[in-house]
Amino acid sequence: MNRFLLTVIIFLFIGHEADAQNIRRLDVGFMKDGLDLQNPFAGGLNSPQINAVDLNNDGLLDAHFFDKAGEVHLTFLNNGSTDGAAYEFAPEFAENFPDTKGWVLLRDYNGDGIMDMFSYSDNPGIQGVKVHKGSYENDKISFTRLFHADGPHNLLSFLIPNGTYPQIAITDEDLPAIDDIDNDGDLDILTFDIGGATVEMFKNLSVEMGYGLDSLKFELYDDCWGNFKEAGLSSEIQLGTDTDICPSLWNPTVETRHSGSTILSFDDNNDGDKEIILGDLSGVSLVYLENGGDSINSFLVDFDPTYPSYDQPVDMPIFLASFYLDMDNDGNKDLIAAPNNFKSSEDDQNIWFYKNVTDNKFPEFEFQQNDFLVETMIDNGSGANPAFADVNGDGLIDMVVGNKTYFLPQGQKDSRLFFYENIGTEVTPKYRLADDNYLGLNQYNTSSSYFNFSPTFGDLDHDGDLDLLIGEETGKLLYFENSAGAGNPFIFSGIADLNYQGIDAGQGINPQIIDVNRDGLNDLLIGWRLGKVIYYPNTGSSSDPQFEPDQFMAPNIATFGGIDTRVIPGYDGSASPTMIDIDGEYFMYVGTQRGRIEVYENIDGNLDGEFTMVDSTFGGIREGQVTHIDIADINDNGKMDYIIGNSRGGLGFFTSDSSVPTNNLYNDNSLSIKILPNPTNDFVYFEVDGFKEGETELRVINSVGKVVLEKSLPYWKSGVDLSRFPAGIYFCEIVIGENRGLIKLIKN
Repeated sequence: MNRFLLTVIIFLFIGHEADAQNIRRLDVGFMKDGLDLQNPFAGGLNSPQINAVDLNNDGLLDAHFFDKAGEVHLTFLNNGSTDGAAYEFAPEFAENFPDTKGWVLLRDYNGDGIMDMFSYSDNPGIQGVKVHKGSYENDKISFTRLFHADGPHNLLSFLIPNGTYPQIAITDEDLPAIDDIDNDGDLDILTFDIGGATVEMFKNLSVEMGYGLDSLKFELYDDCWGNFKEAGLSSEIQLGTDTDICPSLWNPTVETRHSGSTILSFDDNNDGDKEIILGDLSGVSLVYLENGGDSINSFLVDFDPTYPSYDQPVDMPIFLASFYLDMDNDGNKDLIAAPNNFKSSEDDQNIWFYKNVTDNKFPEFEFQQNDFLVETMIDNGSGANPAFADVNGDGLIDMVVGNKTYFLPQGQKDSRLFFYENIGTEVTPKYRLADDNYLGLNQYNTSSSYFNFSPTFGDLDHDGDLDLLIGEETGKLLYFENSAGAGNPFIFSGIADLNYQGIDAGQGINPQIIDVNRDGLNDLLIGWRLGKVIYYPNTGSSSDPQFEPDQFMAPNIATFGGIDTRVIPGYDGSASPTMIDIDGEYFMYVGTQRGRIEVYENIDGNLDGEFTMVDSTFGGIREGQVTHIDIADINDNGKMDYIIGNSRGGLGFFTSDSSVPTNNLYNDNSLSIKILPNPTNDFVYFEVDGFKEGETELRVINSVGKVVLEKSLPYWKSGVDLSRFPAGIYFCEIVIGENRGLIKLIKN
């Protein structure tokens, strides 16, 4: 948005300092292709792992998604519907899920009817499984970490002959099967060995040792479960010919294995043993293996390399996981396929839903759709960088969102701008996707190798309208000059400047236009992947801005405020700054790689120094990784609203819970102003106590902070024609010397 002019509106709407705000989610309607989205702010989904769990203790199984892209828990309540709209985003239930990375499987290991949580190790560099026991607090599921005294690192372990207990080593890339493989009532584990060729079975001895189901005691029961091997560089399968002998690899020269396999176990033919479905790091299909043995001695006898080949096989790049659970409330468990690799996988049409059209004894799956639940969300592929602005000049705040890319094979990019038009009212905003390739920006993916677009709006040339500046992956700025004039729908008719002023600010850059040093010229702030924010002062004039392109040359400050959003030096920080003025003092909100929003103060008068971080996790917001924030009051309720983009291509809306302040910047020197009529259709009359001829100045500012009219008032009671301005909320500022006044105006 035009952040440099947001000041006046912020004066009215913020009644306390940034670190004291209470933040809650904001419910805003969204439409796509003429349909209302049921779960607009749940997205996106890039590499989700799907579990069934009763979140609210009502006896109905809800849905939990853990997305490896962003390491975020997403929770959905089940409304019992069978028409495809069964799951409604309920983020409040994710609050009690512990921080996790790698993978999550929810299983009831102790038989108390409450799901427990198995997940990847939280010990850096140590592969393994941690466990949290589930319980309910006020009908809301929560988890308590279990302590594993037998083995090291507080992870699941198994007994070996020398009497020690090493941990069960499962990588963060793999996804094991945690299931009752031997049908004795407790949960066992199937996982590929450290070489990635054979499956190991870790048998749970809880029942055998007389503990019932309340313990997790394991032994390595079978180091070649099912008597098969998987090839090293493909998902090709070699079945054994002897129930007692593990087959040897047919290509002994292949020694380098990879981690990267997923396992789903289920009884496909009601014979008491478990079949498995595999996903492989190098595969685009699921592989089904039939068990011809029994629950004690498994022996895989046949396989389908493109499962389900009897219907429409899964075909999705790359490295898949599968899940077996009832998603349509008909009592039959369905099959879901989704990517398990968030770095180079399908990120839009990426949840394949197969309905079980028979029963759970002899399931048969029919393909239904490849965007299950994703169709109910805002999902811009990978990455979402939002910016507020009134693009169509109707007085309502729209949004433009840049993404990193949609997935394409061979490393190609499909990066765009998305225009979300506000079709609601001043008090009830509602957005629709009006253009999914705004300004045709994806043409620059191939012609200039530009992608990962991060837009911002501001009046760089001081002509009263908002220009568009876009950061991108290689560190360049794309400049689009708006020629529409104040208050009009944006017109970017000229040729875009694809290397604005030769600035190269690193990689993955996020710009903002704002008058940092308060000299009347709009400067640039640019956050980038290294986690720093760069300050580029404007050394030109209001109509001819000039910037030194080298971030390390004066007057630029390459490490502005000492900000560094990296958790570990040398890793990504992905700083994304938004500076605003609150009661005459600058605060800076910074999105980060890890997903938190940092807030800084002590900026004014300290541009060469280090700023003070007043909040490292603003509002407790945790939308995933690579967050990008913008701020406006979109519903005219006197509270600031926040839009947060994330690495999964989704958006989250939040609002301040603070009340409208009783004072503002002008309380010590305010003027008495009247506007008649208010609301108005065209003409208004300003009555100003203390009027001075030749010294009384008027500025009219629209709802997103843009100055749409500046003029001197000739009389104590002066008429002003506003008929050419669109309907909406405006703020009228009167200045007489050191005295000021501000009043709100509604234009019908």
